[in-house]
Amino acid sequence: MNGYLIEKYSNMAGAYTSGRLMEEAKLRNIKLKMLGVEDTVIRDGILHCGLEELSKVDFIINRYKYGVRKDELNALANRSYNELAGLNRYINKASELMDMQGLDICLPKYIVAKWQFTYEELVSILGSPFVVKGLQGSQGNQVYLVKQPKDYIGLKHQYQEQEMLFEEFIRESYGHDVRFLMIAGQVTACMERISKEGFRSNFALGGTVKSYPIDDRIREIGAAVYAKTKLDIVGVDLLLGAEDYVFCEINVTPGIEGIELATQVNAAGQIMDYICETVDK
Repeated sequence: MNGYLIEKYSNMAGAYTSGRLMEEAKLRNIKLKMLGVEDTVIRDGILHCGLEELSKVDFIINRYKYGVRKDELNALANRSYNELAGLNRYINKASELMDMQGLDICLPKYIVAKWQFTYEELVSILGSPFVVKGLQGSQGNQVYLVKQPKDYIGLKHQYQEQEMLFEEFIRESYGHDVRFLMIAGQVTACMERISKEGFRSNFALGGTVKSYPIDDRIREIGAAVYAKTKLDIVGVDLLLGAEDYVFCEINVTPGIEGIELATQVNAAGQIMDYICETVDK
């Protein structure tokens, strides 16, 4: 069995998640080649990486979210993890929230807009402070806590041409949240992320992690997310509300360093086992 691991660049085996997937693939005698979208070209309708014409493979693991070349690379595989339609929809934080609407999941109040609201109007709807997010940021980038009018004015000046997500701030979850890894609807590992400073708790920003129990409510939320999205491999972030978990966001290319460190679960091995079991289905 052979496959492509789609990353931004072809030389990212030093990145933890990609390196671990390559390692676990080798243990299973799977030929897994890393392909960088930024190192790929489409020449007269044919995909090349450098001077090499790319051939078809059994499967693709998507670890990069953007671009036409990423979409075309997926056409080389019989099976993609995650499938392209879900991947492209759920890189957008607004799509995530809108698709969770109506499910048995607690959602924050939110608005998707440009900047037509005043600071005072947003406070009247969302409360103060409130959160502003870029729709396609990751690893805590483009996530801001707006405490006063000057914060809002500065962001408006910086992102005035962009659609943004304006969201209720969940006070009880300040500086910590929960991330669980899910494979085909099964929650396989869960951790709590704790900020060193500020309200963002991402491991990529230096936050610490520890194992968190997988309770029945987390399983229920995971099952609801999977039923709606059908994503094979996903990280789901939850805020710790006063009475229930509050949905934060989905990550369609979840890193596994924090969750393996916190839980000692072999997440990369679980992912490769799942691919082995399903690639021909």
